[in-house]
Amino acid sequence: MIESYLSDESGVEGQATGIAFPKSIEELQETVKKAAEKKEKITIQSGRTGFCGGAVPQDSFIINMSKMNHAGEIIFDAEKRTGEITVGAGFTLANLNTIIDTYNRKAPIKLQFYPNPSETEATLGGIAATAACGSAIGPGIKGAVKSIVLVDARGGIQSIKNNSSSSLCSSPYSSLSTSFSSSPLRGEARWGADVIIGSEGTLGIIAELTLLLTAAPPCTYGLFAFFDTYQNALQFYTEYKHYLSTNTAILLNVADWFDLSCNDRVAGFPQFPENTALALWLEIAGEEDVLLDSLETAMTLLDKTIPTLADKTLAATEETDLKRLKTFRHQLTEDANQKQMKTIDYVITKDFLVKNEDILQQLRASAPPRELFFMGHLETNILNIRYNQDSLPLSFKDNPVSHEHGIGQAKRSLFLQNNPEEAAMWTALKKVVDSDGLLNPGVLI
Repeated sequence: MIESYLSDESGVEGQATGIAFPKSIEELQETVKKAAEKKEKITIQSGRTGFCGGAVPQDSFIINMSKMNHAGEIIFDAEKRTGEITVGAGFTLANLNTIIDTYNRKAPIKLQFYPNPSETEATLGGIAATAACGSAIGPGIKGAVKSIVLVDARGGIQSIKNNSSSSLCSSPYSSLSTSFSSSPLRGEARWGADVIIGSEGTLGIIAELTLLLTAAPPCTYGLFAFFDTYQNALQFYTEYKHYLSTNTAILLNVADWFDLSCNDRVAGFPQFPENTALALWLEIAGEEDVLLDSLETAMTLLDKTIPTLADKTLAATEETDLKRLKTFRHQLTEDANQKQMKTIDYVITKDFLVKNEDILQQLRASAPPRELFFMGHLETNILNIRYNQDSLPLSFKDNPVSHEHGIGQAKRSLFLQNNPEEAAMWTALKKVVDSDGLLNPGVLI
């Protein structure tokens, strides 16, 4: 049985000394305590949907969280127009969406889980551990977690609120303030749930999460537009975003871009028109009449910016069309995972896309068709590259590695090289809360 749990979607296989499937926090604590007594290293995993090797054991004991899949009821706060729900770390995003959909059928105010990871079979514990947020603009999973229950490297239990260190008194985390305040990234994060989120299981095991649900917008439209150059795409986006900023009734939810290298990778998806360099995918939310006016404005700007491609624009105003276009990113990722393509994510600026358009063209031409593609998020400034070569022909040494899709084992060496100050911060935290280095060896740091 254990052979089925030695890899994730990265395709990398490891070795394990054993495996446990705790069904409760108490069972999880007991398992960790036994491992700690023997100083046995632990790999935490659940859905194993990641593709950076974060769930792959390195001669370690596996704790698989998939059976910690309990969920409470949605509690609605009428004054704040928000809800919350407590779930186990092994509860999947698909099951959370089902609960929300069932609730919304009867509720006067519909709710949503705002972060937008595309992999619905991912578990909430894994999503939080890797700080996955998908395409959604905003604080992502860090803004959607109210609190977490954490089991530390010695089997102790901590209840940690988001953006709060008050619950850490008299715990192995209480001495953290000294090392954290001297960190080179001091002031950019606070020691609370928001620090655990994104630590990829290296600081503790997320056992349970209380999630915040927000009021869902009445309507969402999508826009898929094609451009002949990166410069024209960003010119349109800058002008359209300025228009949206003047209308508080419209919320820009998603702003993704797809290079020409993404074309013809997913069966049934519309082909990029001739002379296309990239496409933009935007999701806007609000009342229907306001959104219709917004689409008209977008088409006017597109006619001005790229008259030869404006009529190729795809607008999704019906739920079926919106769902089909929204799944494009996930289908791209799934196609790459099935081919076990490597991944790297860089933090960039919007100017980077224009200033380095020639370099991106070189990157596109550096591999045979279907062996490399890249895309990204405009507002969170992410460049995601998937490739089949042993290494990338072009290096972006001046750009930090993003936590998008996690760091895991696959991106660890590049993360240590490109993000030295951040890596030093995680190392300092690790020494305080897991001095023996038992949790998730070889991951992140």
